[in-house]
Amino acid sequence: MKTFSLSLMMSVLLLTSFTIAHAQTKRVVASKNYVTQKVEADRFNAIQLLGSADIVYRQSASTTVEIYGSDNIVPLLETYTSKGTLTVKFKKNTRIINRGKLIVKVSSPELNKITVNGSGDIKLANGIQTNKNIDVTVNGSGDIAGEGFQCEAITVSVRGSGDIKLQKIQSKTCVVSIAGSGDVVLSGQTGEAKYRIAGSGDISASGLRAVNTSASVSGSGDIKCHADKKLTARVSGSGSVAYKGNPKEIDAPRKKIRKL
Repeated sequence: MKTFSLSLMMSVLLLTSFTIAHAQTKRVVASKNYVTQKVEADRFNAIQLLGSADIVYRQSASTTVEIYGSDNIVPLLETYTSKGTLTVKFKKNTRIINRGKLIVKVSSPELNKITVNGSGDIKLANGIQTNKNIDVTVNGSGDIAGEGFQCEAITVSVRGSGDIKLQKIQSKTCVVSIAGSGDVVLSGQTGEAKYRIAGSGDISASGLRAVNTSASVSGSGDIKCHADKKLTARVSGSGSVAYKGNPKEIDAPRKKIRKL
């Protein structure tokens, strides 16, 4: 009897908490009356996007943040810098219905890390030029795209269904991993390339010229790559590896790889 009473009490408390939280959630429909709001921002070298807003980043000498959207949506968006990371997200207990256009335009002298957690997109309007490393990550269904990257090393990671498209890369190393159904498209030139898929996503990097390349597929994903000197490939599952170039050394199961 005591156990039943305790269970009943806990159920009531959980239901009450859910009801209160649901009641406190603010539902907003975009007015479509568009405004632009400039936001004060401390200097940052990393961007973290949480939620469904879109970001357009442009590398420049100044640090700026500007929000364009409906006049009743813009005030609900939070932008703040902590430990060098600019975070963009909606305020708590906010549910946006049909947000319309919502673009956060940002700029900074340096950018080394870009992360999307959610469905928002990030466009790197003029690429990134740095003598450091660049880390690009999508967790969820959002996309990241840009053209013109010069760096020491670039790391690309997709966990979910989002896509990453980076063109005109110039780097010493490039490491790409996919866990999920998202796709990665790359072009440019690098020294060492490492590709890994665990899932159904695809890596299209035949346009990224590499000296040495290693490719690993676990699942149904496909890798298209390039190798000038050495190609190492491992495939388990129904996926495949296809390559361009004329590598002098190939370490791969012949049945699972093909030349493009």
